[in-house]
Amino acid sequence: MSKSEEIQELKREKKWDELIDLFKELSDKGKKSTAIIRAYIDACENTGKFDEDYFTYLNYLINKSEKQSP
Repeated sequence: MSKSEEIQELKREKKWDELIDLFKELSDKGKKSTAIIRAYIDACENTGKFDEDYFTYLNYLINKSEKQSP
């Protein structure tokens, strides 16, 4: 099972702390998919753990959404 699949499974199971930990492991390993980033944002919001990464990735999603809007 890939890390992406593991993250999606943790999201389905609502294992937010484990999801955050796994995301942090991926943090320095390059580009992440939008689905992985959204899962991380959801985990932060569900646990109330808002760190610098949360705001960085939230900004990334907002900017990406604005670029795709007509």
